[in-house]
Amino acid sequence: MAGVERGNRNITIQTLDKIIDGLEETPSNIFNFDTLNFNNKYFEKKELIMILQNLIENRNEAEVRLILTIANEVFNTYEKKEK
Repeated sequence: MAGVERGNRNITIQTLDKIIDGLEETPSNIFNFDTLNFNNKYFEKKELIMILQNLIENRNEAEVRLILTIANEVFNTYEKKEK
């Protein structure tokens, strides 16, 4: 389990199913990312990008474009403050 938690070990979907059963959880609870604390210092950049991708994956095109526009505005504002 420690190797799985650290991301050092890949597992099969069957093993994942056994882990979920052992934790007495449902897959929807395990993969619910709505309540994650994104300021948690334990997330690496790669993990944060995956979380962001999961959040926007099921959104429609207009919503994704809006998110991109907002992100660009935030980045532009941040870059102006750095100068």
